[in-house]
Amino acid sequence: MALSDVDVQFLPEIPADEIKKVFDLIETVRLEIQEDGRKGFPLHRASVFGMSKPRTTQKITESAAAKKYPEVNQAILELGKKYCPIPFNTVNVNKNLISVKHKDSNNVGKSMLLSIGDYTGCNIVIENRVCDAHNKPIVFDGSKLEHWNTSDLNGKKYSLVFYTITDEKKPRDERDSHEREREPRERALKPITDERKLKCREYRQNNKEIERARHERYMSNPENVIKVIERKKANNVPTECAVCKKMVLKYNMPKHLMTHPQE
Repeated sequence: MALSDVDVQFLPEIPADEIKKVFDLIETVRLEIQEDGRKGFPLHRASVFGMSKPRTTQKITESAAAKKYPEVNQAILELGKKYCPIPFNTVNVNKNLISVKHKDSNNVGKSMLLSIGDYTGCNIVIENRVCDAHNKPIVFDGSKLEHWNTSDLNGKKYSLVFYTITDEKKPRDERDSHEREREPRERALKPITDERKLKCREYRQNNKEIERARHERYMSNPENVIKVIERKKANNVPTECAVCKKMVLKYNMPKHLMTHPQE
């Protein structure tokens, strides 16, 4: 598909001081790990500011990140109101995301993409046309035009996507493949083979940060803390886990929980 200036709108570069203000604020945010996102997308950190539509309720409400980081949310929305020429009610912030070919089927109308940070490479490719959104916003219809990133990222990059979401549901034939694959369906369980165990072990080793975050979420429940420690004792496994110690102190549990029967 050939692109024209009507399909993609290139906006002037935003002043460096305004970019730096937003960048410094985003740096204070712990973006969420996206481990169950679109098919083919790599693991990355991202959060939604402004409004969001959770999969569970499918109703538009203020995003969790907007509530948790009101100052950051306000700065991002003010930047959008000043430089975004299209209506928007949500902003997706991605960190170091190298996206695969896709279309933004949940977006209504055009979107504005702005990339900030100290980085090189990782340009946006829109229908085979390479474009640079580094401090220079680009407006295009991501729901109709296929786009992705080049894989030559070097440095730290945040991508801000300003767009509109609604409560309306699209007909099944208008939704793209990644949406349809989220629909409930019966799936045959894969047999647990040595090869699969090895892949799981390699995944855990290569994604220690993700595994630690998952462990901390599980251990945020005091009952789970006791279960884990007692299971370790039963299997004669050391309880010298930083997370276990942290939770025992946090919930003021008896110190003997961390003591082995042999000690």
